[in-house]
Amino acid sequence: MKIIVSSILLTFLFLISTEELQAQQQIIATLAGATTNDGFLVQDNTNSPLLRVRGDGMVGIRTANPTVTLTIDGASGERTLIQAGNSSLANGPEIQLGVDDNGNAFIQPNHATGSPSQDLILNSSNAGTIETVLTLKGGGNVGIGTEIPDASAILELSSTTQGILIPQMTKEQRKDIVSPATGLLVFQTNETQGFYYYTGTEWNIIGSSSAPLEIGDYHEGGIIFYLDGTGEHGLISATTDQSTGIQWTDGSYVVTGATGTAVGTGQSNTTTIVSVQGAGNYAAKICDDLVLNSYSDWFLPSKDELNLMYQQRTVIGGFSTSYYWSSSEYDIDDAWAQGFNIGDQNYGSKGTSLYVRAIRQF
Repeated sequence: MKIIVSSILLTFLFLISTEELQAQQQIIATLAGATTNDGFLVQDNTNSPLLRVRGDGMVGIRTANPTVTLTIDGASGERTLIQAGNSSLANGPEIQLGVDDNGNAFIQPNHATGSPSQDLILNSSNAGTIETVLTLKGGGNVGIGTEIPDASAILELSSTTQGILIPQMTKEQRKDIVSPATGLLVFQTNETQGFYYYTGTEWNIIGSSSAPLEIGDYHEGGIIFYLDGTGEHGLISATTDQSTGIQWTDGSYVVTGATGTAVGTGQSNTTTIVSVQGAGNYAAKICDDLVLNSYSDWFLPSKDELNLMYQQRTVIGGFSTSYYWSSSEYDIDDAWAQGFNIGDQNYGSKGTSLYVRAIRQF
């Protein structure tokens, strides 16, 4: 092994060899001043850095250019950068710090195969008293404020002076959550305040069977576009069109008597049309036969119900700018339809192929 020690004041050279060292290695040491270029540099026989101690106190392992107090540059394929343990304990338990093959930093216990599970505990000091902040159990459960989280709990929080704070947000922010998970819990801070949880299909407020319904809510198979004065009943639209071109009639022109135009008459209109025209492929029939999102009571909207859909077309979504059929008959030849471009309502030939969007009531 060859060692060269040099400084501004003193330089000396000496050689030593041992049986344990088969290859020559070079140590260059500069012992002067306190600039970043001064200090020790230990290299292997390929002149790659092994250890660097700079004059300003920064230390590098496998790097000649440490950027913080201790900089470690792992070799290619090496995951663990720091490993510490207690050899006096059974199975030599250790703690490891490193970077995995995907570039993720990790800190983990490490012990011999077959030894008991090992916990990772993070403590803090409060006025000289050591307190447990976080415990990661070997079995996978987590404790905050306790070293011994209950084995039946994935997470246990322990405190006699503090509570848990659930994410807080406005109603608008809650409704903007993308693809909420079933069981997701938030606290709504405006309007009807409270804890809301997602059932997998809709938001409910804890302490009530459901959150107050609103136009635009997804509810019972579709989007609410109308609520009555109670706020508990209304009309729901399917989220997609049932046809992009289908006739109102089954092919024959008859008076069906489905002349209701008001809100609440769409269902009876549809039932009347199907009873008169029978089997076939036409607007009212495809709505009457529809089974969507586990609901089978869909129908073709009346003239006024269709107009409500137009008014809430942005909330419902998915509409064309073309004309849509209503279930309201005008006469033996014609039925009411509405354009979803400018909202005009006109009656037209039952034999014309128009769009269809089914609705249901609740």
